Amino acid sequence: MYIIMSSLRDFSLPEAYKQIGGTDILARIDPLVDWNSLKPMVSSLYRNDTVKGGRPNFDEIIMIRTPFIRELYGLTDEATEKELYDRISFRHFLGYPEKMPDARTIWLFRERLSTSGMDMKLWDAIWKQLDEMGIRIRKGTFQDASYIESDHGKHGKRKPPVPVDL
Repeated sequence: MYIIMSSLRDFSLPEAYKQIGGTDILARIDPLVDWNSLKPMVSSLYRNDTVKGGRPNFDEIIMIRTPFIRELYGLTDEATEKELYDRISFRHFLGYPEKMPDARTIWLFRERLSTSGMDMKLWDAIWKQLDEMGIRIRKGTFQDASYIESDHGKHGKRKPPVPVDL
């Protein structure tokens, strides 16, 4: 069973990703950031390297890329977990890992980043790399505030306003 699942992940998913063309924003950002240079920044946040052990850690690069996806797409931790399983572009960006981080793992990692102050250093390092190449990613919302008058009917006459007693 493991051989079949490994084969599916190692062959079918990358082939399916090729079919969609790899034109998503993550595919364009991925080669621009030196993700390996960010590994030492988060390795100190891992706590189960003692003799007692614990649940195996996710790879540091996966754990750096996951909150990047979360922020870029404005997702909650739960939505990030769902989309990691659902979207092939997200799986491709993470390198087709055998197991995806769940919402609790994503939340705990963000909390550790935040309490250690490493979150700002990590984001600054990513944005600096992109900024050095002249690339800026901004958060925001496009909004059209145009006023468009509706059609007044088949004769084009407006009805007089109804008087209101105050």
